[in-house]
Amino acid sequence: MPQYSLKDQLSVTSIGEESVLLDVSSGQYFGLNELGTKIIEGLMQSLSLDDILLGIVQEFDVDMDQARVDAENLLSELETAGLVFAVPSVESE
Repeated sequence: MPQYSLKDQLSVTSIGEESVLLDVSSGQYFGLNELGTKIIEGLMQSLSLDDILLGIVQEFDVDMDQARVDAENLLSELETAGLVFAVPSVESE
């Protein structure tokens, strides 16, 4: 699974346990639930997706497979919307 990074001109606002992503350049916004917020917070801290998922599994009543499916679906939606982009992973030689 690739790593992801947030678009540069993206504003993130937390509202309780949820958050809203705003693309400052286009005015497009995207609402996130608590799990989505945890994923975005992890990306903002430059955590790997695996580390983000481990934190979600430990904090919420969800197994790793379901957390991964949910994360992949969310990140795919955000990538299609242009709010995040995949970063090729660097393989050690």
